[in-house]
Amino acid sequence: MPQFNDFEIDLVKKEITMMSHLSPAKQAEGIINRLEFAKTAFSDDERNLIVNYAFKLNDMEKTGELAERIYYEEAEGNQGAALAVIDAQTEIDALPDPMIGLWEMEEYGYLAEGMLPLTKETALELFDRDLPVYQLHKDGSETLIQGREQVTEYEGIFGIEKADWKNEKSLRALQEELAEGRANKEAQLLYGDSDKYGIYQLKDIPQMRQFQFAGTESLKRRGIIKHHFTTF
Repeated sequence: MPQFNDFEIDLVKKEITMMSHLSPAKQAEGIINRLEFAKTAFSDDERNLIVNYAFKLNDMEKTGELAERIYYEEAEGNQGAALAVIDAQTEIDALPDPMIGLWEMEEYGYLAEGMLPLTKETALELFDRDLPVYQLHKDGSETLIQGREQVTEYEGIFGIEKADWKNEKSLRALQEELAEGRANKEAQLLYGDSDKYGIYQLKDIPQMRQFQFAGTESLKRRGIIKHHFTTF
C-alpha cells in the first residue's frame, strides 16, 4: 500500500483530523482510497463490505488486511477476492444483531471484550428465548435483565456475552441439522426406490382420538392430511 500521512484535512472547516480519531467507516474509506490511488479495483459491493466490516467488528488492523487481500486478488484477476468476501461476511453474520456493531458499543462507553451489542428488538427476542441479556451502561457496567420491562423501558444499548451467544449458535445449528435429517429421512421413505416403511404417531387432538391404528391411505380417504401426524 502507498505511504500516506495519517490525517484528514477538511479544507472548508480548515480542520485536520488524525485518521485514528475518525469512525471505523471513515477509516475504512481512507484505506480503500489509498489502495485505489493508482488503480481502481474494488466493486461497489466490495467497498460496502469493507466499510461494514470495519463498522461492525471495530478492528482496523483486520479491516486493512481484508481490503489489501481483496484489492490484490482483484488486481491480479484471481478468484481469491470472492473467498475473502465470503469469509468477511461470515464474520459479520456471526454477530447476534445486524443493526449494531462493536464500534457503537465502544462509543457508548462500554468496553468489555466479552460482550456483544444488541438493539432493543433483538434483546427482547433473545430474552424471550430465555437467554441471559444485559443492560449496558455508559460507565462500563452491566445489569442482568430479569423482566421484559427492563428491556422495553431502557433506552441504552443491550448485550449478550460472547460465550452465551456461541452456545446459542451451536444449539441452532444442531436443531437445523436434526430438522434436515428428519426431512431427508422422510423424503427417502416417501420417494426412495428401496423397500422401507415408516410408522407415524397420530397427534393428540380430538379428531384423532377415534383412531387406534390406521394406514396412511385410510387416513387420506377420511380427509386427514399429513400435518395431523408425525414420523419417528
